[in-house]
Amino acid sequence: MASSSATELLNLNVGGHFYTTTRATLTRYPDSMLGLMFSAGKAGGQQPARRDDNNRYYIDGDGPTFRHILNYLRRSKLIIPYGFKDWNILAAEADFYQIPDLIRCISERRKGTNQSLLEVQYVYTAGTSIEKRKTNYWWKVCGEPKILDKLSSIVKFEDSYGDDVRIMRKDDMLCLDFTRTQLFGEINKIGFTFISTVSTSSSNANFPGNFDGKDRWIFIKDNSTSMAPPSATEVLHLNVGGHFYTATRATLTRYPDSMLGLMFSKKGKTVVQPPPQDDNNRYYIDGDGPTFRYILNFIRRSKLILPKDYKDWDMLTGEAYFYQIDELITLIGSQKDSSSGELLNLNVGGHFYTANRSTLTRYPKSMLYSMFSKKGKTVVQPPPQDDNNRYYIDRDGPTFRYVLNFLRQSKLILPDGFKDWDLLAAEAEFYKVEDLMKCIGKRRKATKKSVLEVQYIYTGQSVQKAKLDYQWKVTGQAKFLDQLSIKGDDSRTSISWKNKDKISRARLFKEIYEIGFTLMSTVSTSSCNKKSRDRFDGKDRWIFIKDDSN
Repeated sequence: MASSSATELLNLNVGGHFYTTTRATLTRYPDSMLGLMFSAGKAGGQQPARRDDNNRYYIDGDGPTFRHILNYLRRSKLIIPYGFKDWNILAAEADFYQIPDLIRCISERRKGTNQSLLEVQYVYTAGTSIEKRKTNYWWKVCGEPKILDKLSSIVKFEDSYGDDVRIMRKDDMLCLDFTRTQLFGEINKIGFTFISTVSTSSSNANFPGNFDGKDRWIFIKDNSTSMAPPSATEVLHLNVGGHFYTATRATLTRYPDSMLGLMFSKKGKTVVQPPPQDDNNRYYIDGDGPTFRYILNFIRRSKLILPKDYKDWDMLTGEAYFYQIDELITLIGSQKDSSSGELLNLNVGGHFYTANRSTLTRYPKSMLYSMFSKKGKTVVQPPPQDDNNRYYIDRDGPTFRYVLNFLRQSKLILPDGFKDWDLLAAEAEFYKVEDLMKCIGKRRKATKKSVLEVQYIYTGQSVQKAKLDYQWKVTGQAKFLDQLSIKGDDSRTSISWKNKDKISRARLFKEIYEIGFTLMSTVSTSSCNKKSRDRFDGKDRWIFIKDDSN
């Protein structure tokens, strides 16, 4: 039976967003930062987070993103909404909380190489009046053979077309073994999620009183599985003066010219030998164990996080010089006498945030430093407070999230597909954070997207008969087309081929995903053939997009 300590409820304030969970959830990964913060009575554990005015434990992190961190701790599974774009923020926060399994999962998921598509088509001929029953129709399910095989055990398919298309056909809709709702329910059960639908129709050339139509539904599934991490996310175990730590290689080498960067980097010819290993294969560093906690947290977050009334400044300075981290040495000097532990509650345009005073005053020339610093004679008046004693700043609330995260981590972390560059630049200019302004200027120049278009072009006779002539065409930049295994009538900007070999649509889409593209939209069109009235022309198009931002 779980102990009362493990099931104890804890209330958290993460960057102004409030959460409630159990101590057992927060300590599921004992060597993570949360595990060390909230392990009751664990020897060598970190001091728990300090509390705000409502007795909530305060963590100076990105509030909205913590939702995904916490859900991972609860379920040991990364659960994110379709179209999620905040990968950079999520990766940075996972690195801060030091949950190796989550770091690996994010690294794998964000590559976009683990998704499968399933397309359901309902193709029919019907009368022009709404009361008339459809006279002929087909259900088609298109996808990878292994996925279709799973459905075959539940849904009765009457025919197939290649490995990646299965067909259900009934002469009377009322006799269908499965309703549309049941079919979609079975698709959901095998892990697929609905993302888009499109319907098209055109006059039937053979029967003027009838029309041909097609309804299409696109489903997507994430197939992420555990896999060996790359070198950058490799987890290393350290023994620093008898105190044990766990960190990724990427974290320890974040500052390449530091002592740790030289010890643990696998690049270059001038890398020093890694430290010796103890009897438990931990790398041994002959330094002050308790102080290394602050060194490591600085490397993780580019921020010096210290307990209230911290006094071991000389020890911390000495260790920073030993590890040769110039940025940390400079920060220690500026923060030594500051009121770094004080929490401030902000209301920015109706959006609420909580941050350390030291975070808001990180850049001495900024407007926020002038507002909230307690040093100097030229400090401006702090902003007014609202009815709940939050400091009110009359600026754009949602954009302040990115400004605050920059103050916390000294890097610009934005969601995929970010477009509000002008607004972000204006806010950075108002707050007078020069490093942020420079970073925005560089990033927005490098922001660009690539597009791949897939077309399936065909001529048919009637919806129930096989198509008479058709071809595939992929259009995009040559550097992406060269990465596809598909060969055909090539040009520098497109590949086209006749479908004589019944090439797998699933295989084509899988290759497109593997080079970093994501499906953005799909559309179908059809019309009467100009040369022959008993035929019709059709085109299915899929648009894939890739963010090429550096």
